[in-house]
Parts: sequence; C-alpha cells; structure tokens
Amino acid sequence: MEFILGPQPELSELPPDENRNRFYYTFHNFIKALSEMSRPLVLYMDDLQWADPASLNLIETFFIHSKIINFLCILSFRPEALEPPNPFSKILKSIETNKIQKSLITIDSLDKESIYRLIQDFVPSSEEQTGFVTSILHKKTLGNPLAIIQLLRTCKKTNIISYEFESRLWNWDLEKVANLSAADNVVDLLCDRIQELTPEIQELLGICSCLGERFSLEFISKLSFYDIPKLNQTLWEAVREGLLIPSHDRNKFIFEKNLSSERTFGFSHDRVRQAAYSLLEESKRKELHKQAGVTLLAIHGPQPKNRILFEITNHLNEASDQIEEETLRNDLIILNYKTGLQAKSFGSYESSLLYLNSALNSLNRKNHIKDYEFYCNVILETAETEYLLNNYERATSLLESLDDLNISNLQYIRANAIRVRLFSKMNKVEKAVLAGLCAMKRYNIHIPSSRFKVILALLKELLLSLILSKGKSDSELVHIKENSEPEYQALIDLFADLGPSVFTYNQNLFVLLVLKMFNTSLKKGISRSSPIAYSGYGMIVNQILKDLNQAMRYSKVAMELNKRIPFDLVKWKVQYVYSAYLCHWEKHITFGIKLLDKVHQGALQNGDILYAGFSLQAKIQKKIFASYTIGELLTHADLAERYFRSARDDFAFMIAKSSHQLIKALAGKTSALDSLNDSEFQTENFERKILQDKNYTALFYYYHDLTKLHYFSGQFSKALIYGQKGERLIQNAFGLIPFAEFWFYYGLSIFANFEEFSYFNRIIYSKKLNIIFNYFDKWGKNCPENFMGLLELLRAEKERIQRKISETITGYEKAIKLFKKQVLSHSKPYPAKSPQDFIIKSEIFPSVTTTYDSPSIFIPNGELPPRSPT
Repeated sequence: MEFILGPQPELSELPPDENRNRFYYTFHNFIKALSEMSRPLVLYMDDLQWADPASLNLIETFFIHSKIINFLCILSFRPEALEPPNPFSKILKSIETNKIQKSLITIDSLDKESIYRLIQDFVPSSEEQTGFVTSILHKKTLGNPLAIIQLLRTCKKTNIISYEFESRLWNWDLEKVANLSAADNVVDLLCDRIQELTPEIQELLGICSCLGERFSLEFISKLSFYDIPKLNQTLWEAVREGLLIPSHDRNKFIFEKNLSSERTFGFSHDRVRQAAYSLLEESKRKELHKQAGVTLLAIHGPQPKNRILFEITNHLNEASDQIEEETLRNDLIILNYKTGLQAKSFGSYESSLLYLNSALNSLNRKNHIKDYEFYCNVILETAETEYLLNNYERATSLLESLDDLNISNLQYIRANAIRVRLFSKMNKVEKAVLAGLCAMKRYNIHIPSSRFKVILALLKELLLSLILSKGKSDSELVHIKENSEPEYQALIDLFADLGPSVFTYNQNLFVLLVLKMFNTSLKKGISRSSPIAYSGYGMIVNQILKDLNQAMRYSKVAMELNKRIPFDLVKWKVQYVYSAYLCHWEKHITFGIKLLDKVHQGALQNGDILYAGFSLQAKIQKKIFASYTIGELLTHADLAERYFRSARDDFAFMIAKSSHQLIKALAGKTSALDSLNDSEFQTENFERKILQDKNYTALFYYYHDLTKLHYFSGQFSKALIYGQKGERLIQNAFGLIPFAEFWFYYGLSIFANFEEFSYFNRIIYSKKLNIIFNYFDKWGKNCPENFMGLLELLRAEKERIQRKISETITGYEKAIKLFKKQVLSHSKPYPAKSPQDFIIKSEIFPSVTTTYDSPSIFIPNGELPPRSPT
C-alpha cells in the first residue's frame, strides 16, 4: 500500500489490546473500501484447518461481526477442520449462530467418470484399458486426486505404462496395474514413493522438511555435507520427481538476503513435506532443528527481528531437550521472551502465551535465578497475556507470585495496572480501586480510607490545586516541564487507567484522585497522560466550584497539552470528557452529539473499543434528552452493547444496560410497558449483581431509568420511590446530561405526587424543588437552548399544583414553543395541532385532563406503544 499511497506516518504506541483492535479496524476499512456495488471483492483463503488462533479471530471479527456488504469470502478447509478440537470449527459454529448467509460446497473425491476423463486427458489409451485402469485407481485411491497423480507417476517410473508411436496411444501393463500397492492414506503413499528414491534425495527432503515452506540451496548447504554443485543436482532431481518446485517469490524466503529466485525451492504439496518429515527419526528431526536454529542465529546475530526471530525460536524449541550448552539454553529463554512480546504486539495472544510460558518454565526449572528483573518481567508479560486471553484466574495467580519478590517500582506499578484492568473487566470495582491505590503508596501517594478523611484530603488537594495553578496562563500550563522517567510515566498512566473504576466506586475518591494527578503533574512534571488530569480537573471545577468558564478553559488546555505530547490514546479520552461532560452546559445538545461522533471514530481508529462504547453511550444519553427516534436509539444501544462485549468489560456493560432496556421498553420490546424485563434481562438479578459488585454508577442509572419509565407509564408513586433512591447516588452522573435529566424527572415526579403528600412531606419536597429550580435557573441562563424549555415545564407544573390553570396553560405553551424552536427543532414529537390539544392529550398532567394518551414531549421521537387510560 505504501507504493500506492506513499510513506505513511509512524503509528503511535498502543497497549496490546488497542493495538490489535486498531489493526482490525484498519483492515476492516481497507476491505470495505475495496468492496463496492460496481466492484465486489472476492477473497479466497485456503488450508484454514491449520490457521492459527489470531488469524481465526481476524476472520471471525471481520467476516462475521462486521457485516461488510459487496464482499464474498471463500473459506477452504479439509474435513478434519469440522471436528470440535480444531479451532476452525468454532468459526463455523459462529457462522451458524450469527445466521451469516453462506453456501457450503463440499468437494468430494473423484468418481469413476472423472477419473476416466482425467486418464484420457493425461495418457489417452484404448477405452477398454482406460476403463480397467480407472476401476483399479478408484479402488486403490478412493478418488483422492493427489493419490491418483502419485500412482500415475509411479506407473510411468516403473514402466507400467508406455507410449506406442504407431497407434499414438499409451499402453498399460494391466497385470501390473492390478498389483499396484494401495496405501491407507496419501501420506503413506508418498512415504512409499520417497523411500524408492536415492538416499541423497531422501536425506535432502528430510532436511528441507524441517525448514518450512521455502528454503534455499545456500542455506541447505550449511546443514548438509554436500557441496553446492552436488546439492544443486540433487535438488533438481527432486524437482523432476514432482516433489519440489522452484520458487520465484522472494518475499516468502527468510534465510538469505540476496538470492536469485532460481536458487529458492519449496515443496510441491504440503502432504509431500508431511511425508518427508514423518520418515525422519525423532532424534534426527531435533538435530536438524537445532542445527537450523543455531545457523540462523549465527547468520542474523543476537538481535533477530520479525519472521527471523520466530524461525530461530521455533527451531530451537523443537530441539529444546537436546540443547546441553548452558549459553544456548539461556539464549533460548531470551528468544522465547522476545518472540512472545513480538507475537503479543501482533495480537497473536495464544502464540505469545506459548513462548512466554516456555521462557517462564525454563526459568522456574533453574536452581538459581541470576537476573531477577528479567524473571519478573517474564512473569509480568505472561500475566498480561493471560489477562488478554480472559484467563483471569491464572493471571491473578502469576501477579500474586510477584508479591514475594523484590520487584522494582516500575514492575510494581505495571503489576497493579494489570490488576486494575483485570478487576475492572470482571466488574470487581472495589478490587480494581484497591489495586490502584496500593501502587500509589509505593510513591508516597497515600489515599485515606475513611470517608471523613477522604473529604478532608479532597479539600486540601483542591486548595493546593488553586495555589499551584494561580496566575498561570494557558501557555504556562501547557509548557510545564515534561517528566519522561519511565516510572513516573507509568504512575500517571495508572492514575488515568484507574479513573473509570474510581468514578463508579466513590465520587469523592474520584475527585481526590484527579486532584492528586493534577497537582502531581504541576509539581513533578507533565507526562503523556497528564491531559486527562487537566480535563478531569475541569470537570471538578465545574461541579464543585460551579465555574463553567474555568472548566472549559482546562478542557481546552488539556487538548493543547496533548498536541505538545502526542498520545492518541489520550487524545480521544480528553475530547470525550469535553463532549460528554462539559459542552452541553454552554452549547446546543446537538453540538456535543456531533463531537461524540468524532470521538467515537477516533477511539475506533486507535483500537480503544471501550471508549468507542463510552462515546456511543454518551451520545445515546444526549439523543434521549433531545428526543431522537426510538429506532435510531435501538440501533445505537445494540451497537454499544457489542462494543462493551468486544472490550470484555462487564463493568461498562452493566452501566449502560438499564438505559438500553428503557429504550426497548419505550419501543414495546419488553415484557410490559412499565417493565425493563425481557427474556434476557430481569431487574431483580440485575440489581442484585450491581449491588454485589458495588457498581454504584450502574445502580444510579438503573434507578434513574426506572424513575423515567414509571413516570411515562403514569405510575407516579413508583417514579417518586426510584427518584428518591437515585437522589442518593446522583453524584455518579455529575457533569453528564443525565445529571440534569434526573433532576427534571425527579421534579416532575414530586409534582405528580404533591397533592398526596402530608403537610410535613410537602415542606421537605418543597425544599428539594427549590434546589431543582436553582439548578435549572443557572443552566437555563448558561444554555437556554438546552434547559429553558425544561425549566418552563417545571414552572408550569408548579402553577398546576397551586391550581393556577391559566398560568399553567401559559407555561405549557411557553415550554412547547421552546422545545419546538430549540432542543427538539430537528424532530416532530408533537402529535397535537396546538399546545392546547397537546395539553388535553397529555397523560403527564392529570389535573388538567383525565384522558391520558401520549407523553411524547418527553419521550424519544417515534410511535409510542398504545396505552390504556390510567
């Protein structure tokens, strides 16, 4: 592609999971770009029964889940791939499960008619002879084409067939044909044929079978006792026998740097190589593999890369129990470690784990470990790979084994960073938080355990942040000295990784963590993840100090800092904070929706599936607020769940799940109009799980969604109950649009129940309503296009409970005009011809009417399921 597009910029460094996802995303777009209606793409892949897990994951991701159109993929495999032990069988099952359009074409063995035509084409003879030979070959080969070709070669070599010039036909010795030996399978047949060759060719084929698909005369000469002329002659004899073929593909050759294509060879069929390899004694195989590995190591030096590294390591691993030299054994441990890292960077986690386990097992067998830093690195990399493969139990066990070792600060942070990600994906939020805080103690960053001390520490850090940042211009904040020490960078990265878990676990702790990260960056220097501290500080300034201007300022400074220290993984997280938490307080809601589209695409381009899901979920929240269509919201919800599942993040999935169920309920796709339940979701089980996991953010959204659902269905007392529960957890949504949305629906629920309250409760809830009005007064001034319509509705409801009917109707008219003109200007949510008609039809205001039909002003645009009168 570089030949067509020109040199491309260097890719930014990413963690393993994001790196693989970025490759998948790029490859998906590449295939999509080539697949057009006028020019559909056909991709053929052969021998998938031998495909490695990484390749199969790629196939499953793109050709099953991506749903690319104008694209035909032909997957070719042998019958053994259908058996469950073969990894490819899972792909076939996934194709069935996902109902992918497919056609299964079984290529059967050749029947007698086909064999007859084949013989007549190759060696035309009389019909009688051809019929007899056809019958014999069909019986002895069962129609296997490769076996038929090999028997025909045997017949030619043993003079069972000869050419008669007079008749211009081939003549068969039918008696010898009848006595041809039949092998149980093609490999046995090829073995018999190879054993009939000269010892030199047999030895040569044995050597070549250990070298892989392609090999050169020069390299073989280093592994045999023959000189190059003799080898050249022997190789071409094997070519004449149809066992080897000259290769003209330089790119498939790895052993020499400057070879002419005429001196590179390969096997004519993988079964030929299999047969030649099976004829070698095990000790001979290991000897050849060792010799090949040592020779390659001598050619390419101690720092081989890419395919060379894999070849050397694979050869030496095949002969590992034959290696007696201590130096070579130590070299192999290092090679396995490096190869494991290389495989991990390619996204081939299964292969990576094999190499890393080999290195770790070799080290564990040693009586004495000389290099403990290297030993701990091997454990860390193995643990991370187990985590990437969802083997959480072994990953945890490996990390625990480091607790008894004297590891460096950097290794300690890495170990706990893995724990943070691991426990977060397991939805064990508390354990994730404790792991992160434990790592910080190593740097004398102490977080108190009691709630009271956390608040005191928070206030102290907030004061310190104001002192440290006082008088600093935007430019000065951006150009604070960079601290590029690996340990410090890992610490700031850990702060950033820990944020989502702490956010849902304890809001005060989250604020304290962000303040610590911000102050640490100002005092000790900025790092690549410091922009997250700046943007997080903006969130806190907005929420605690109520200073929206400063919040916006720090968000913009964070983006400038990211430009100074580019790190794409941080770039889109910083922009996510602005578009999801801040911009709707001063700009039209659709502005944030458009920004979140960019964040979503940017996260995908950098393989950050989790934040791709987060950005889509934030967009769903804003589109619910802005009354987008139910159909559009359903599509988004389904896609967001797929992202969270792909990211293997149960924590994020649970946070988003209840809002997705609410959308289904509004679309009439749940068990009842006033229920979130369906065949796959039960509210009791869901609530029990999030309480058990201490996922308080998920719990807030659950209560918030039930408040809305019961309000929509006219069950106002239930709406109030869940509103009260949500109020206790409202800080879990601070800054997000559901923060405002919750207070709006909670206020409506209070108004709907107000006449039923006792005198004492009216006093209590009147105070709550005053708080709500204060919120919307401020928000309405900052961003009237988003909040003034909601404020007018709340005011109208206040007039209603005071029995001021004229003022109530006037208030509704104002609210509806504002909604039509501002927030809902893009949609058509009003079934009524006039505000008065809408009021009469609305089930939200029971004192105005007793006929309840459609609370469409609050519900995303779309046809609401029919309801019975309340």
